[in-house]
Amino acid sequence: MNLRDALTVLRKRALLIAAATIVCAGVALAGSMATKPTYSASAELLVVAKTSSAKGEEVSSAYEGALLSQQLVKSLAQVLRSRQTAELALKLRPEAMSAAQLQSQVTVEPILDTLVVDLHVTDTDPARAQRLANNLSAAFIQQVPNLQGGSALQVSVIEPALVPTAPVSPNTRLNVMLGLVIGLLLGVAAAVAAEQLDTSVRTAERLEGAVGAPMLGMIPAFDAAAEPLAIQRQPHAIQAEAFRKLRANFSFLGVAGRASAAR
Repeated sequence: MNLRDALTVLRKRALLIAAATIVCAGVALAGSMATKPTYSASAELLVVAKTSSAKGEEVSSAYEGALLSQQLVKSLAQVLRSRQTAELALKLRPEAMSAAQLQSQVTVEPILDTLVVDLHVTDTDPARAQRLANNLSAAFIQQVPNLQGGSALQVSVIEPALVPTAPVSPNTRLNVMLGLVIGLLLGVAAAVAAEQLDTSVRTAERLEGAVGAPMLGMIPAFDAAAEPLAIQRQPHAIQAEAFRKLRANFSFLGVAGRASAAR
């Protein structure tokens, strides 16, 4: 199929393509509207390792402490999302959920090459998302001294969680755009498949390809019941001219046939 054929198929099946695009976009919109909005509250925690230093070695000690803190950030991130921290957070301020449910709503991201850990808590209630994030921060700070080597760590909240004002999901605009793209692709695929499966002969080119012979003429449609002799009633009509061309082509074929037999 060349470019011209492809454009012909797209033009011919434009309604099918448009219908598939609209349906997929509508499904994406309906799904987004039926999905309950989810909010994300975020808090930032700073991890610092306290090191003892002799007099005059404060700069070296601070540098070593920073390196140690960076090494511990990833491990502490695991503690922050642990079941133990979730249970302690729910003890500090009870919520109508289990520790496992809270864990499933928590995301912890250590910021690369820094001493900062980002804590994100998602929930369908924005106020509860804020409470859970701040409770987890408090529970984490409370249990750090109980960890092995935790006495040498200092964890503080540098950015407490605020009540989120906009949902993070569903992203209705993005979903509808994806629905349009997917619907367009499905529509084009369906149009090509329908064209390949269509065995009806509707064009002169398809007829010539089906019979393997050139077409001698094409008669425009007319009401044969009302005017069975269109060439006599309207000798200058398009149909009359088409009949004359067909007759001429038959005559030419007869001459060519006799010439071939004579040879």
